[in-house]
This record gives sequence, structure tokens and C-alpha cells, in this order.
Amino acid sequence: MECPACGYVPKEGEGDGVSCPDCHVFYHKVLQRQLRELESKQNAALSANAPKKQVAMPAATTKVGRSGWFTAQMIFLGLVFVIFMVQCSSGGRSSSSNQARPADSAEMREIKMHRVARDNVNARLKDSDSAQFRNQFIGKAGTPCGEVNAKNSFGGYTGYKRFVASGGGLAVLEDDMAPDQFEETWRQLCR
Repeated sequence: MECPACGYVPKEGEGDGVSCPDCHVFYHKVLQRQLRELESKQNAALSANAPKKQVAMPAATTKVGRSGWFTAQMIFLGLVFVIFMVQCSSGGRSSSSNQARPADSAEMREIKMHRVARDNVNARLKDSDSAQFRNQFIGKAGTPCGEVNAKNSFGGYTGYKRFVASGGGLAVLEDDMAPDQFEETWRQLCR
């Protein structure tokens, strides 16, 4: 193939057939640029000769122009088909996902409550990065409860301690209250 940019004709076996071995341009890029230039010149000529209310359509007079126009049409139709298929498949799934949504939302609410509780407890700890949680549950009053183990100021784990948390940024650890008061709070909110 003769290079559309420099006119070089590669010898047999020379080059890769995609780019010019002499000037190293990609054939398809040069052809696309030339096609755009040709179409813009044709549009300018058509718009100069056409009445003002008419819209000039790109003319596909060359072989390359027709194939470029055809390729653009095929890409457009392909995209329309893909969008149609995605909408059809999501339409079928949306009805089944709507049926499963109430259970999912209850689980999601519980997960969010536990996450907020952990954040509130972590705010009260010396080393929140070392926090280990277990036995987390939502108590009868809708309050997140559980146990946490974290490192103290000396870098040693203190052992699991119970906590009661709320969504409002409040967390009470077992050591924060007198044992009988914490037991009463635990009994009222968590059991």
C-alpha cells in the first residue's frame, strides 16, 4: 500500500502493513484525517450552494467515505442494541430485586447500626486500630450491644468488655460505670 502521507511504497515483506516504514505514520489515521478534511470541504461547498434553511448532509462520494459512514452507522446501531439489551435485562431483575429489597434493607440497617456502634466505641478507646469486636447484636430496645477488646496505653490487650452504643455518638463501656449500674443498663437495653 502506498503511504497516503509521504507516498512511499514499501517493498515486499517490508513493514507491518499498518504503518509506513519510511515516515512511521499509521495508514488508518492519515486516511481518517483526509476523509474528515474531504467531508468538511464538501459540506462547505454544499452549504454555500444550498438554501439557508437546508442542513448540509455529509456526502459519501469516495469509497473510503462510504465505508466510514457505514462503520459509524453500524457502531451506532450496535450501541442502541446494547442499551436496549441492558434495559431489558435490568427490567427483569428490578422486579425480583424489589421483592428481595425489604429483607435486604433490614439487614443493611442492622449492618449500618453495627458500623455506627463500632465507630462510637472506637472513639472511646486509646488504640482504636487494635479494636476487636465480637458478639455484636441489636438489643430488645433497638440498641447495638456487644463486646470489644483493645490495647491500652501500654500496648497490651485488656480483654473483652461489654459495650452499649447508640446512633447518636454515645457509647458506654463496661468500665465507664459502676458494675451494678452497667448490669442494670445491659439488662434493660440489651437482654
